[in-house]
Amino acid sequence: MNKPVRLSAARAGSIYGVSKIASRAIDMIVLIFLSRTLEPADFGLVAQVMAILLVVEAMTEIPVGAVLLSSRRISRSMLNTGFTISLIRAGLILVAMFALSFVITYIHKDSRLLALTLVLALGPAFRSVLSPRLIVYQKSIDFSRDAKIEIFSKAVSACLAVFIAYSTQSYWAIAAVTVLSPFFMFCGSYYFAPYSPKLTLKRWSQFGSAIGWISFAQLISALNTQLSKILLTTYLPTSTFGKFSLAQDISAIPHQAIAAPFSRIFLSVLSPLPIEKVGHSYFKGLIASAYLLTPIYLILITNSEILIRVLLSEKWVSMSTYLSLWSLSMLISIPSGFLSPLAFALKKTRFITIRMAVELGVKAPLLLIGMYINGAIGVLYANLLATSIVCLWALFAAGKLTHTSFRRIFLYLLPLTSFIVLFLTLHFLGLPLLQNAGFWGVGNISLTAYSGISMTICLLLSATLWRMVGCPEGGEEFIIRKLRTLR
Repeated sequence: MNKPVRLSAARAGSIYGVSKIASRAIDMIVLIFLSRTLEPADFGLVAQVMAILLVVEAMTEIPVGAVLLSSRRISRSMLNTGFTISLIRAGLILVAMFALSFVITYIHKDSRLLALTLVLALGPAFRSVLSPRLIVYQKSIDFSRDAKIEIFSKAVSACLAVFIAYSTQSYWAIAAVTVLSPFFMFCGSYYFAPYSPKLTLKRWSQFGSAIGWISFAQLISALNTQLSKILLTTYLPTSTFGKFSLAQDISAIPHQAIAAPFSRIFLSVLSPLPIEKVGHSYFKGLIASAYLLTPIYLILITNSEILIRVLLSEKWVSMSTYLSLWSLSMLISIPSGFLSPLAFALKKTRFITIRMAVELGVKAPLLLIGMYINGAIGVLYANLLATSIVCLWALFAAGKLTHTSFRRIFLYLLPLTSFIVLFLTLHFLGLPLLQNAGFWGVGNISLTAYSGISMTICLLLSATLWRMVGCPEGGEEFIIRKLRTLR
């Protein structure tokens, strides 16, 4: 990767990454306020609709943005075709959810779900028809407009949702933030990237080739994400289902704030690289991203009850086990989550579908068995096992795509894996021994302090191990070099 591209990628990553972190911070603030203002049953009611809506959204997914990004040149006719396809998709979502609203209402025997379903369907419809000209700037590795739109839409919708929650104490506040954010993104996209729509399908052939694999992959991905909710939506009481769903949503926030922006930048950076350089750049970016995500997930895994008690209030404490297990699954899924931009950059999109199909094939029977054995907790342990299997397959696929040997992949991952294993060992084995021996307290402050000390020790040992294996170029080298520039 030449120096101008590296600088552009670094600048784009900084801008887009900061915007995503700021956006998720706003989400978290709103979530804290809503969780303290509303009841778990309110979250459960909305989650009953969202579990179906997200699958419908994925069923109609057409990767317009990805096709435009991977094109050598974006013409006006391609933008028009992309917009037309997106508009058709928005209409399909609205029609499908109108029909399904009656089914959802009948299954749950709750008349409130009819209007709620129709309103929530507006969210993905607005997301579908954002200005396609944003892709032109993204292809130039310029994400400044995306950052402005993201922060603006989140901030305005958050203020309105807080007002509605405070004044009505109703689940409509959750629906409001879910729909208003895409609406303001829609408005902002045409302000920052003006575009005059023209309906045409002239360049359909350039999009049609990607629809088969990618659309199918998106559907399977949504099923993978929502399958646990779909299975439990009628099995659990609405209040418990709200806690289960909120735990999954919280565990996904770090991924949405860090991994999602990195994935988009990955695609822009990896696409122009020759095959012999893709592997190293991919694993380097993967490890760097993982080092940013890992400490967050480890804290969520080991300190979930404290965080819930402090941030969300006592009425949510019973979901701490849900949050810990969801966070552990998200931690393990990091490598598999980064396979998609690699496959797209190498024009091997079938690997995306294959990965999703492998995950669904492994996960579906395991979740059914887990639910039969132990309900929601059984589902979470089954999901953990399925995620581990898929992670190993994704690493194997990444090695095959980039012609990277298993030994090389092992060396890339060794310091990070050692860090994770050591931290969890110190927490789940070391801490109880110290507490039983009277060397460490049992309060919240003691647990938080122990986590911080353990994290520091593990990071130092991870860096030492990295040096012992010869300081291979990768995520560790990238992070250490950036830290040195801060001196």
